Amino acid sequence: MAAPTVYESSLLAGGLSRPPSEILAVKIEDLDLRSIVAYASVPAIPLDVAGVFRVGAELYGADGLGTVAHAGSILEYENTVVVDIAGANGKYSSIKTAIDDITTNTSINPITVLVYPGLYVEDIITLKPYVSLVSVAGANHTIIQVNATNKVVVNGVNYSSIDGFSITGSEAAEGIYFSSTTNTFGSGFELKNIKFFGNLIDLYLEGSTYLTHTKGDNLYFTEINNITTNHILITNTGGGEMISVLDNVHIEGVDGFGTALTEAVLVTGADNIAQFNGIILNTIGGSNNGADGLVVEDGARLDVIGGSVTNFNNNIVAKNSGTAPILNVSGTTTKDSTLKDLLVEHAGTTGYFDGSASETKITIDAASSFKLEALGGKLRYNNTNNYVEVYNGTYWSRLGMIKQSFNGDIVQSSNTTLIAVNNVAPIITDGTQLWSQAITPLSTANKIDIDFSIMVDSGTSNRGVSVALFNGSTLLDVKTAWIAASGAIQTISMRYTDLPASVSEQTYSARIGISSTATWYCNKGASATFGAGIKSTYTVEEKTPL
Repeated sequence: MAAPTVYESSLLAGGLSRPPSEILAVKIEDLDLRSIVAYASVPAIPLDVAGVFRVGAELYGADGLGTVAHAGSILEYENTVVVDIAGANGKYSSIKTAIDDITTNTSINPITVLVYPGLYVEDIITLKPYVSLVSVAGANHTIIQVNATNKVVVNGVNYSSIDGFSITGSEAAEGIYFSSTTNTFGSGFELKNIKFFGNLIDLYLEGSTYLTHTKGDNLYFTEINNITTNHILITNTGGGEMISVLDNVHIEGVDGFGTALTEAVLVTGADNIAQFNGIILNTIGGSNNGADGLVVEDGARLDVIGGSVTNFNNNIVAKNSGTAPILNVSGTTTKDSTLKDLLVEHAGTTGYFDGSASETKITIDAASSFKLEALGGKLRYNNTNNYVEVYNGTYWSRLGMIKQSFNGDIVQSSNTTLIAVNNVAPIITDGTQLWSQAITPLSTANKIDIDFSIMVDSGTSNRGVSVALFNGSTLLDVKTAWIAASGAIQTISMRYTDLPASVSEQTYSARIGISSTATWYCNKGASATFGAGIKSTYTVEEKTPL
C-alpha cells in the first residue's frame, strides 16, 4: 500500500473535503475536528486519526454511515476517555467509573471524558481537576440521573468542567454542587449547556475559606415536579472571596412554580459577587406560588445585566439582615420588585439609606420599576420622578433628607364659596383659603413636599367639595369628594411634590369650595362637630431626594 497522504492542521482549518479516489489513505494529526467532516473515498480505505480529539467531529466513510476502516480504534484518542451506555463505543458504560479510573490528569495533560447519548443512572459523580466531562449529543439526549434521591448528582471541583447534560433525580439534595478547595487565582469550575429538573436545589455554589470562582453559560432550569426550593443557591459563609458569572440563564415553571419554591435564585453572604448576564426568569402558565425571583441578602452583591424577570411575588429582592447587600440592575425588564429593610440600622452607621460603603447600594436603570419594603412600612422607588417613597398603609409619600420644614393647623370652618366641578381649572380666587405657607428653597435640585388631609361634608346632598393646591397663582392639583347625602363625611388627602424653578420665595396655599349652592364643612360635618377643637395639620418640607 502506498504511504498515506497527511493533511496537516493548517491545511484543514477550513474543513476537509472528500479526497480524490486515487488517495489510498488519510491521516489527520492534532486537529480540532469540530468543523471537520472527513470522508474516505471508498469504505475500505484506512483513516488514521491521532492526536488531540475535539467534540463535534463526524468521520464518515463513503457509505455515509460512519463505518470508516482505520488503523486501531478511532475511539482511543489521546487524552480522551469515551463512555457509551450502549456499549458500542469506548471501554466504559458508566461516567462515574470512567472518571474514577483517571489518574494522569494534570495541568499539562488535561483529560476529556466524552459521553455518548443515553440515560446514565449513576452514583455521585465527583469530577477531577483538569478533567472535562462533555457530551457528544447535548443535554436533550444525554441525561445523568443520580441513583438515590438524597444524593448529589455531580460534584464540581477546581479546574473541572461539564458541558451538555441534563441533571436530575436529586429530590432531597443538589443537582450540581461546587465549593472551592484552593486559593489559586484562576481556579474554578465551569459549566455550560446544562439543563436541570427534578432536584431539590438545582445548582448550589457554596463559598468557603477559599477563593470560589464559577463560570456558567447556557443554563436551563425547569420546575416540573413541585420539589425544587431553589433553582440556584449561591451562598458564602466561609469568608473567602466568591465570584460567580452566569451567562444566558433561563428559569421557567412549565405549569407555574411549585409550592416548594422559596426563591428561584438566592445570593447570600459577604464577599459573594454574582453576575447574571442575560437572564429569563418567568412562569409559563399557572401560579408562581408567591415565590420570589432573584434575591440578594446579607452583604452579597448581585449584578443583573440584561434579560427579563417577571411574574413572581417579588421579581428582584434586596434584603438587609444585619449586613447590607449591593444590587445593580441594568437593561433588565422587571416590575413590582422589592427591596426589603433598607433602613435597618447597621453597626457604625446612622441607619439611613445614604449610599455609604456600609449601607445598601442600589443602581437601577430606567427599564426597571421597583417597590421597596422596610421595617415599619413599605418603600418603593418612583422611577418616573427618581425618588424613594414610603407607604403608611393609606398613601405614598417621598423620602429624603429634610432641609427645612413648615407646618400649621387647618381648623374647623364652613362657607358657601364655590369651586365648580367642570372642565375649567380652578383659579386662585375660587373658594376659600384653608392655609398658606411661604418657603424659600435652598436648591433647585431639591423637592418641595406638601402633605395634608381634611374631613369634608355638605349641608345639601349630591354636592362635590373640592380642594385646590396652588404655588402662587399656579394650580398644582385639585381633588374632589362627592357627598351623596348630607352627613356622609369624607376625607380629602393631598400629597404633592413640587420642583422649585428657582431659589426665590414661593408661597403654597390650599383653597376649598363646593360645586353649587350649598354649605361646605371642613374638619366637621353638617351636624357633627366632633368638638370644637378638632383640626388637622399641613406640612411643607424641602427635601434632598434619596
